[in-house]
Amino acid sequence: MDTQTQDMARIHEFVNWMRSRQSITPTPDRKMEPSCISFGEFNNLIYCQLIPTIDGDGDWASLNDPDIRQGVLLQIARDIEHFIAKQVPVDLPLWSDSVIREIQAI
Repeated sequence: MDTQTQDMARIHEFVNWMRSRQSITPTPDRKMEPSCISFGEFNNLIYCQLIPTIDGDGDWASLNDPDIRQGVLLQIARDIEHFIAKQVPVDLPLWSDSVIREIQAI
């Protein structure tokens, strides 16, 4: 599996897990979002665009840029660590401890 395919699989796994966890049914089109200065660019992309939007619609195309994709992966890795620290059960097979460390090292 090439790097982009593997990255996208990890992003989809997290997005689908969050949708399930929060009972979100994705809808089409780009969504409104708070300021990137206050919430963070990658937080906005993940939580305001990817999770609530149908896969491939809205801002999903921005993940074709490797720098944006890496920023999203790094933010997801941080968020997973936060969930684990809060003792939230995390069932994400593509996100092992070694994967999280590898992403954070980039």
